[in-house]
Amino acid sequence: MRNRMVLLVEDDPETLTVMAAVLRKAGCGVFTATREDTAIAQILEHPEINIIITDVCFEGGGKGMCMAEQVRRHGSNATIVVTVTNPYASCATLGKSAIFLLKPYGREALLSAVAAAAKAHEAANTSRASLLQGTTGKRA
Repeated sequence: MRNRMVLLVEDDPETLTVMAAVLRKAGCGVFTATREDTAIAQILEHPEINIIITDVCFEGGGKGMCMAEQVRRHGSNATIVVTVTNPYASCATLGKSAIFLLKPYGREALLSAVAAAAKAHEAANTSRASLLQGTTGKRA
């Protein structure tokens, strides 16, 4: 899981600590945030973040989906993994790059979601590079 820079956005400190430990042990770089505003700041400060894992809702009324949409507006092309309790959750505004991770989940499901997010991120970047090559006539 090298070259995977993950931003974890989770309002529960215990969950955040366990998730961060699992991802670090798997070789991911990990940044953390407990609130929407902190997450946006992390994205702006660390453009190398290529995967964001966020809860669908935060304590105090914050919404992970809204935060993810704001991240998109700030220009991040990170793949977003949203943890949900509803297996039918979806969000058209996040596009095909959003991955939904059903709660409760264990270590293997978390790592599988990160692997899928990394694959989606790489595919999106390859697609963008192809588009650039096609519009400029040059290799990206």
